Amino acid sequence: YDGSAEAKWTAKEIRYIRACRPLRKIVSYISIGEAENYRTYWEKDWDANHDGRPGPSAPDYLLKVNPDWEGNYKVRYWDKRWQGLIMDYVDEIIELGFDGLYLDIVDGFEFFEREGDRQIDHRKNPATGNTYRQDMIGFVQGIAAHVRKTKGQEFVIIPQNGAQLLKDPGYLRVIDAIGIEDLFTDGDRKADGEHVRFMLSFLKKMEDAGKPVLVVEYPKKRALKKH
Repeated sequence: YDGSAEAKWTAKEIRYIRACRPLRKIVSYISIGEAENYRTYWEKDWDANHDGRPGPSAPDYLLKVNPDWEGNYKVRYWDKRWQGLIMDYVDEIIELGFDGLYLDIVDGFEFFEREGDRQIDHRKNPATGNTYRQDMIGFVQGIAAHVRKTKGQEFVIIPQNGAQLLKDPGYLRVIDAIGIEDLFTDGDRKADGEHVRFMLSFLKKMEDAGKPVLVVEYPKKRALKKH
């Protein structure tokens, strides 16, 4: 269960989990905004010396490692080769019998909107002519269309973070829920009130659409956990 081919889930295990509670949705995590060097698609020579920078044989959609998360590399997520790789990975997930996808690093567009200390909302991607946000919306919509061709509308799509994208009606329409990290807490502190209000202004779109918001918090202090 560590992302490697040797330890991946089996279809039998997925059937067993479902049999324990027949109405349960079994959802697979998958990162679409970063490449992870512990996944089956990773080639060792992409960063053979483990210095966090792609080697000469790495695809040019692969960028530097995320300094906050070991083994995770930024990617040009709009690149058709990366998207094709993800679609192949999604097909494996479908074949195993999962009922949905939990898409992580959907907020990967924020990395490309950043210029020094500035965040440039709706920054244009010169490679595509779209904004970086539009490219991520298109990627998620493409994944949803791909899986629902074979699994139908019952197959759930749950992006994590990137709540700003909810302003797009087409994006809101294809997702079934959203996961939001660190909404009310920032480590072991309460989150800034302005941040909470800002995020809730987007999440209201989910409430209006009657779709769930899954709040993911990480405080270790007991008082904050109770809060």
